[in-house]
Amino acid sequence: MRPAAARGLAIGLGIVIASVAAEGIARVVRGPDLVAIVEAGFESAGDSTAMAVRVDDGRVYGARPSHVGPTVTINSQGVRGPERPINRPDGVRRVVLLGDSVAFGAEVDQGKTIAPRTEALLGGGWEVWNLGFPGYNTRQEAAALDGLGARLTPDVIVVLWVTNDAASLEIPLGGSADGPALYVQRRVHLLPGLSEASQVALWQRSALFRSLGDALGGPDEVVLEEREHRAAIAAIAARAEVLGAPLIFAMMPPLIDYPGWQEAGYAGRPAPPWSTDPVWRAARSEAQAAGATVLDLTLALAGHRPTDLQVDEIHPNEAGHRLIAEFLAPRIADAVGD
Repeated sequence: MRPAAARGLAIGLGIVIASVAAEGIARVVRGPDLVAIVEAGFESAGDSTAMAVRVDDGRVYGARPSHVGPTVTINSQGVRGPERPINRPDGVRRVVLLGDSVAFGAEVDQGKTIAPRTEALLGGGWEVWNLGFPGYNTRQEAAALDGLGARLTPDVIVVLWVTNDAASLEIPLGGSADGPALYVQRRVHLLPGLSEASQVALWQRSALFRSLGDALGGPDEVVLEEREHRAAIAAIAARAEVLGAPLIFAMMPPLIDYPGWQEAGYAGRPAPPWSTDPVWRAARSEAQAAGATVLDLTLALAGHRPTDLQVDEIHPNEAGHRLIAEFLAPRIADAVGD
């Protein structure tokens, strides 16, 4: 081997060894890659007694089938609600509800959440299947529709959208599903010329890459790239079209007191402050462009003090769930011509 080639090989091997050593040190400091953290944070359904378990589809995690807790019952299909067959009984109309912890009904007793309340208001011959789950983003909601949602052959699909549905996948730190969480970084542009998808994969799998991002002052939490969020909404709309089901995109406002909350809801009322938020506007625009009926749930809650309707600024309490169900039920019936 020529001396120059030998030197080049030695330098290359040195770089590889140094990179492996640096990655090892970074993992000691920062912990394992995020893929490993996901696997550690969510056990498979057969190995766990927790409500949240790992699933082998685009949702990444979901409810453990047949889980029973103090206020939550999960049926054998892995959704919150009563036991029902997947095959639709004759004469039954179905609503598939997609969303995150707001749709799921975090901190609200089983029979008092949006799904059963809406079903009761629709009357006999209706089923509302709640496919929402805490922490889901719009991509996971699309995956839920592609899976069980499509098998349910819904008559109507309702996305109960919250601004943080535009956030990337929520992952528990420290291997505990009950521990603190982070959001997978999506806006990573450390290496010019390398595709964004490659950099996201590196960020998920390399503690060294994440450490470099921190050193360069990158944010700890960001939302999905707008095009990714828009693509997920469009995917939901496309699946709804294939299923022949009208799509309702119901936008949940933050539960904060704002000027004008005392007024009863009416079309054309003064816009609340979040209506100018770029994430809110982008979601509304994409849903409208995709042909969805867009509902602003600010109107459902108007005239009621928002802080009286909250578990926290994101999650409605029992009274909030009741008002949302009362707003949604007649609009769902209208969507199918009842």
